[in-house]
Amino acid sequence: MKIGLALSGDGIKGAAAAGVLCALGEMSVDIDLLSATGSAALPAVLYACGVTGKEAFEAARRVLDRQGAGALRYKLYRMGGRDRVFRRDFMEKRIRRVLTRLEISSPGDFKKPVSIAAIDLITGCPVAFSRDIPAMSGAFAVVNSFDLNEALRAAMSHRGVLLPRVVGGMCLTDSGYRNLFSWPLRISGAGKVLVADLSGCAPPLKPGKVDLICREADLYAQKLLTDSSVSQFDLPICRDFKGAASFKDYFELGYVRTMELKEEIYDFLFFK
Repeated sequence: MKIGLALSGDGIKGAAAAGVLCALGEMSVDIDLLSATGSAALPAVLYACGVTGKEAFEAARRVLDRQGAGALRYKLYRMGGRDRVFRRDFMEKRIRRVLTRLEISSPGDFKKPVSIAAIDLITGCPVAFSRDIPAMSGAFAVVNSFDLNEALRAAMSHRGVLLPRVVGGMCLTDSGYRNLFSWPLRISGAGKVLVADLSGCAPPLKPGKVDLICREADLYAQKLLTDSSVSQFDLPICRDFKGAASFKDYFELGYVRTMELKEEIYDFLFFK
């Protein structure tokens, strides 16, 4: 039975995803399939490419450290307006620099199946960038041919901080606040899924057409999850984030909390 791991995180909270992966590695839990959105997509991609341990920690830190929503908004305020920061698209440059340093250039470098999840703000359609799920469109969309840097940038877009990324005519952003980031695992053969929603509670969209369309997608997703025979175990990690400030703080919280759940995780994966 294949084990899937779904990760969601925004800004610096993606460091907690790296902590979760590190802990699972020390627990000898071999993840077969991954799905991630937001800043958690970067640690997931590194793991899928075989980058682990200190190398993965440093690579994720170079991109995510001091890039939480609060820090970004402070930068925008200090620079007298967000346009100057957005035009630089510093996040995309950081991602590209780190991937180049690790000699990761395309999805062909993946050693494990991974899906990068996002959501189309125009239609409310959940989107997954994946080489391992057949291309599809409709209530859910799967893109097989994509630029890795562009997919990560789209998944890491965040309302009020980083502009949505337009890819293939779709206006994409982080899908974590809709809890629509584990669905790729359910249609790619995972038998049991660990879910770590590290983004916390995001504010709802303002009422309007997009919100109504997103709600329809939510209902479709709920039906998909209800009809699925896949078992899911939620890792209650994000409740411990109060007081965390640095990349290392978030990493350690993700690591420690996962290790504290060691018995529950073993029981779920191997004995139920």
